[in-house]
Amino acid sequence: MSKKLIAFALAGIFALSMVAPAKAATIEELTILFNDLLAKYNVLLAQVGQPTGAAAVCFNTDLQKGMTSDDVKNLQIKLGVTPTSGYFGTITLAAVKTFQTANGIINTGYVGPLTRAALNALYCAAVTTYPAGCTSAVGFSTTTGLSCSGVVSYPAGCTSAVGFSTTTGAPCSTTVTYPEGCTSVVGFSPTTGLSCAGTTTTSAAGVEGSMTLIQNPIPGSGTVTLYGGDVNKEIAAYKIKAINSDLRIKRFIFQFGTGGVDFPWRDISTLSIWDGTTLVKEISASSANFAEITFATTYTFQIDGLDVLVTKDTEKVLSLKATALSIPQYIGNITVLIPANGVRATDSTGLNVYGPGAALGIHTFAAALALAPTVTVTADSANPAAGNVIASITDVSRTDLMKININVVGVNMTFKGGSITLTTDSNDILSGLELYDDTTLLASAADPGPGATATWSTYTLAVPAGTSKVLTVKGVLPANPAASSQLKLDMPATTGLTGIDSNGTARNNGATGAVAGNTQRVYTIAPTFAYSTSGYTVSGSNPNGGHPNDLGSASISFTVTANGGDIYIATTTTMTDTLNGGTASAVAATGVITFTTNPTAAGTAKVTISGTDVTYNYSTTSADTISTVASGIVTAIGANATTTALVAATSSAGVVNLTAKTAGYAGNSITYSATTTASTGITVTPIASTNMTGGINATASSDAWSCNTPGETTTNANFWRIPNGNTATCTFTDQITNTNTSAAGWFQPTLTNISWMTSATTTGGIDQNWGLTTLKTSQFYLGI
Repeated sequence: MSKKLIAFALAGIFALSMVAPAKAATIEELTILFNDLLAKYNVLLAQVGQPTGAAAVCFNTDLQKGMTSDDVKNLQIKLGVTPTSGYFGTITLAAVKTFQTANGIINTGYVGPLTRAALNALYCAAVTTYPAGCTSAVGFSTTTGLSCSGVVSYPAGCTSAVGFSTTTGAPCSTTVTYPEGCTSVVGFSPTTGLSCAGTTTTSAAGVEGSMTLIQNPIPGSGTVTLYGGDVNKEIAAYKIKAINSDLRIKRFIFQFGTGGVDFPWRDISTLSIWDGTTLVKEISASSANFAEITFATTYTFQIDGLDVLVTKDTEKVLSLKATALSIPQYIGNITVLIPANGVRATDSTGLNVYGPGAALGIHTFAAALALAPTVTVTADSANPAAGNVIASITDVSRTDLMKININVVGVNMTFKGGSITLTTDSNDILSGLELYDDTTLLASAADPGPGATATWSTYTLAVPAGTSKVLTVKGVLPANPAASSQLKLDMPATTGLTGIDSNGTARNNGATGAVAGNTQRVYTIAPTFAYSTSGYTVSGSNPNGGHPNDLGSASISFTVTANGGDIYIATTTTMTDTLNGGTASAVAATGVITFTTNPTAAGTAKVTISGTDVTYNYSTTSADTISTVASGIVTAIGANATTTALVAATSSAGVVNLTAKTAGYAGNSITYSATTTASTGITVTPIASTNMTGGINATASSDAWSCNTPGETTTNANFWRIPNGNTATCTFTDQITNTNTSAAGWFQPTLTNISWMTSATTTGGIDQNWGLTTLKTSQFYLGI
């Protein structure tokens, strides 16, 4: 047929030259006509000169066993299956598996995207692209005016020489080389006169590559937890290195495991691949997108259609992220790994590259309903220490009784309520309790009475995750309260703070969230004491044949502020201190409290350790004995953070044994006392404040102290007088001797008692041994 067309064209040209025109044509017109016919002739000649091969076949749909179609028939023809019935049976299945194995594809027998790409690379014809403004190789472009015969051929799935084929994954960098002087396959070279149809096609040089693939650590430690509602949370990460060639990552296969108990899609809504912070592709994690390996145990999930470049000899980390269902239905651990050859890439030659060579180790993540906040409640650093508070004689007043630090981690919290326990109220004087956020009143509570718990009125306090909040509990005092009243608050565990987290779950301060307050003494006239400075010097050898440098001179300076009226402090020895000392071999100071005679009436036993009270309520109806009372006091000491920090306690047959937690000081600066409220039955010793004993012995001599202006001596010179509203600085000095000639140690003078009164009399004074714990020197070493 082609030969006939060529002959027809030649005949037309010959006839044209023989027919006498009605009007003589010009040479230019004949030349144009001749050249047009010659161009058509050359096109036909070029087409005849091109080889004709087998018909091109492209596979655009997935095929599997049991199907009947023309695509199956074409598949059978290409794979050499007979008969070519078009039915996908056992013989066709075996042929597909053989083809997959030969092309590095998992031999499932299913003709999916990977298998179709390999088939199309072999059997799908190249597409032809014409110059702009052309629809064929004949004529001239409507946009550029150039000849349309400049045809360029690209591989299947390509429309230019850039990128990779959408059909085969092979590079589109195939080029066409024309003979010298030619710009297309049409006509003859103006340089050589030879036909331009003799073109050759070459591909850009490529290099075969390979990859290494390893797990990459993800932030944090331990098992990742995927909480309900989490969005794009990283559950695994992989580091890929391209070796010898650029690689383009095309596909991931992941294997999920649930330990034979459930299905991953009951927790996960989507799975996605990320290149750093850039989303590469996200796929629904529906059950239809998981392929079952073992029922309720192992499933694979494929994410393909990727095109992530890893440059030659560089590494790139790609992450697998999951979005959780808002309410997960399977709560437990899920494992994820990449099986052998689970990652496919193409190198610069267009060849498929697979990795890893063996299945990688697993990442594990746990599915959970919702992230629970961590709420930590402690006494704030500004929690009022034991001391004196001043009430008004004429007006209602407020005093800080406790400061609580709340720290929230993980999930936002909104606190709504809670409770507070009034452990001590010696004169039942409180008018009420108030809870403040800085200066904002949050809630109030009525006075619950001594030993009872008050519940806060409802409030709203938002504490975002990662932040802290300090709350202050104030006591409301009536005008002119009873003198020397004592107040102490404790926040109970679990019920102290209640609220709701941002997931809608009720929360509280937990079983370990108790906070202890300190005892405050309420006065209308009283001093307040504060540490100012301290110092010491070490020298000499004592005259008793001791060691060098066993004499010390120490000083403690403190301020005294008069509140509500003038304050008088005795200038004599009513101000005392405890001298602590010790060595590496020193023992801890000890103390003993003894209960005698079983109770015959209900009551309360109270033990005070360095100003902190612990109590035990006993009753004859519950068969309490002195043994249970002593045991109850030991339990109360262990439950109180302040007393536990100072002493360890044990009991036996009504005796409480105290041992200081820190060894090496004479007395360890710890005082203790005990009382009971029952009028009959149980008795206790000691009944007054007693210093614990033990440690290295030392003596202090030449104790002296003085106060500066506005402190002034009275007419009888027995008192320093500090006028109301004024603050004086007083200094106490010690001369210290280490009397242990065979041991050396560290010493630390501590002011433990200050006697004060509200008038210049020798009666009615108060020996204050509380709230003075900061009035001490640094440690220094004697007796080297």
